[in-house]
Amino acid sequence: MRLRLLQHECLMFPTYAKKVLDECNVPHWSVKVKGWVFCTNKGIGRKKAMLGLAKRVAGISTHHDTCSTLELRSRLFLVSKAQIPSVNIKVVGFMKAGQMELNGDPEESNLDFICSGHSLEANLHPEKGRFSGYIEIPSDLIQSETSFDLKEDRRNLLKIRATAVEFAKPTYGAVNLIEPYGISIISDIDDTIKELNVSLGTREILANTFLQDMKEVPGMAKVYHHWWLKGASIHYVSNSPWELLPTLQSFFEKHTFPIGSAHLKIVDKWGKLWQSADIGKNEAILEILKDFPHRKFILVGDSGELDMELYSKIAREFPDQILKIFIRDVSTRRLSSSTPSNNSRIFSLNTLLTRTPTREITDSNPETKLSQLERFQMRTSRTFKDHPPELWAFFTNAEELLHCPIVKHAFTENAATEKDRT
Repeated sequence: MRLRLLQHECLMFPTYAKKVLDECNVPHWSVKVKGWVFCTNKGIGRKKAMLGLAKRVAGISTHHDTCSTLELRSRLFLVSKAQIPSVNIKVVGFMKAGQMELNGDPEESNLDFICSGHSLEANLHPEKGRFSGYIEIPSDLIQSETSFDLKEDRRNLLKIRATAVEFAKPTYGAVNLIEPYGISIISDIDDTIKELNVSLGTREILANTFLQDMKEVPGMAKVYHHWWLKGASIHYVSNSPWELLPTLQSFFEKHTFPIGSAHLKIVDKWGKLWQSADIGKNEAILEILKDFPHRKFILVGDSGELDMELYSKIAREFPDQILKIFIRDVSTRRLSSSTPSNNSRIFSLNTLLTRTPTREITDSNPETKLSQLERFQMRTSRTFKDHPPELWAFFTNAEELLHCPIVKHAFTENAATEKDRT
C-alpha cells in the first residue's frame, strides 16, 4: 500500500509589535508572532462527506454558482491539525501597505536594516497546530522605519517568514509597528463593518458567511481610513474563528479597509463556535489595552450581540484609556417593525435615554408587558447608566463618527503632541 505524504501549510496571523524596555532600560521592539500549522490532505474521505452534507443542507448542487464559494470559505474548517516539532520564524524586512494585509509581498528584497550580529528569529513549537511567541528587535534597527508616508497613504509593516522542514514553501506574515503613545481603534467586524445580520438567526449567519457576497456596512471603510490617515492604529477583533481569516482578508481587500492587527477566536472544539460572543473578544481587548497603557482607544461595535456590555465593562476597568464608545444600532429599527405594540411607552432610543421618566419601567412590575424594543431600550439604559453620556454614542450612519467633537479634538491634540515628540 502506498503511503500518502502529508501536505503541511501554515497561516500567519496579522499581529503587532510594541516598544518595551529591557532590564537595562534600553528600548526594543517586541514582535508578537501567532500562527497555525495544518494538513490539507488528511482524512480526505471524511472531508468530502462533510462538504457534501453542507451542500445538501444549503440546498446547492455541485454546479451551483455558490458551490465554489462554499468550498473556498469552508476549506480551513476541513483541514487537520499538524503535529510538527518546530516552526522557524524570522524577521526578513519591511513591506509598505495601505490596506489590510495578511501575507504581503513574498519578495525578500528590503533587508538592509538587518545588521550582522543580530539574530531576529525564533523557533516556536506548535501545540495542536497553534504556535505563538515573541521576537525581540533592538529599537535602533527599525527606528527610522516606523514613519507614515502621507503621500503614498502607506505604512511600513514588518515582514516575517515561517519555515519548517515539513513546509513545501515559506509562509509570510505582516506585523504592525505601534508606538507607545497615540490613538487606537478596536473594532468588531460582524454587523459593525461587515453586514452579517446576526439577529436574524443561524441560517442567515451561515448563508452570509459561506455563500453570499460579503458586504461592507456603508461608509465604514471611509471612516477607518480617515482615522488611519490621522495616525490611528487599528485592531480588528471578532468572534469569528481563525478559519475565516482568508475570507475576511478578501473582504478587507475588496473594500479597502486600512491595515491593522486581527484577533479572532481559536476553535479547538466545535462547541466553541457557539460560545458567548464576548469571551474571546474580552481576552483579546484586555491584552491590547495592557500592551499599550499610554494609548487612547476608540471602541466600535454593534447592538446585535454583546458589544455594549463588553465595552461598558472595559470602560469601567480602563477609564483613562477609553476615549469613546461607538455602537452601531442594528436593533431599534428591526424591533420597531417586528414587534408592534399598543403600549404608548415606546420611545425612540435617544428619547428614552434623555427624558426624565415619570415612572421607571422595570421587569419587576408584573403588570408591565414589555415589547422586545422596550427590553432593548432598558438593556441600553442599564448598560451605560454609570457612564457619562459623552463617553458613548449610537450611530446608524457611518458619517456620524466623523463629526464627533471628542474624537476630532483628540486627533488634533495627538497630532500636536506627536509634533512635539519629533
